[in-house]
Amino acid sequence: MTPGRLKAAAKAALIHFSGGVVVAGLAAGLIFGLWFPYPYNVILGGNTLFLLLCGVDVVCGPILTLVLYSPTKARPKWLLDIFLILLVQFSALIYGLHSITLTRPVWLAFEGDRLRIVKAVEVHAQYLAQAQPGLTVLPWTGPRLIAVRALEKSDPEFLESVQRAVQGDFASFYPQRWIAYEQRSEEVRQLLYPLASLENRQGTAALRELIENKTGLSAAQQDAQLGYLPLVQGATLDWVAVLDRTTALPVAYGYVDGW
Repeated sequence: MTPGRLKAAAKAALIHFSGGVVVAGLAAGLIFGLWFPYPYNVILGGNTLFLLLCGVDVVCGPILTLVLYSPTKARPKWLLDIFLILLVQFSALIYGLHSITLTRPVWLAFEGDRLRIVKAVEVHAQYLAQAQPGLTVLPWTGPRLIAVRALEKSDPEFLESVQRAVQGDFASFYPQRWIAYEQRSEEVRQLLYPLASLENRQGTAALRELIENKTGLSAAQQDAQLGYLPLVQGATLDWVAVLDRTTALPVAYGYVDGW
């Protein structure tokens, strides 16, 4: 590659790179602003998925432009090249976003003695028609709070539900078990563990500081007004959700082993 061609190709690649950065910024707003707000971006690997997406959109496209561009190339041929490059980029972007939408969190479900993050791909979609009104469509604007209908031991479904849970197929994945969070919010308040029981565990000091920054509550006030439940997703068991004892709504999340 001659110096003149290299300079022209680098300029074209820089323009292409700038466009890719703009697209990546828009994708970041969509992914982290709606689909994977904190802490879901950390727990579900949203950061990694976004970096992979950027690797294709921001890096590969400009590299192809750098390799293929030549100021001496006929305009129709160069237009065909850039069309094919953009087509590859666009296809990869759509595929990447589709994959991310499948792993996006849709519910934060109260299940037994914990809050479980439910991904879109984990939902048994064939039963969505059996969900309660208002819960038949998976949300696109971030996870919503729901609860899971509890089963009595005398319920015919109880044993099967336990067996499925042992295999990692949890009740939160079944739309016919979803109910409004408010229907079990009193139970949530009764089950909340005291924050003081987390003392001396790794990450607790950072969690306390986070809560104080968000709410202005001192440590003593936190102990009086807040409690926690373990926050789980798949094999990830070392997070907690801190909830208000009055509203039963989450106020903070922390990387602390709540068990």
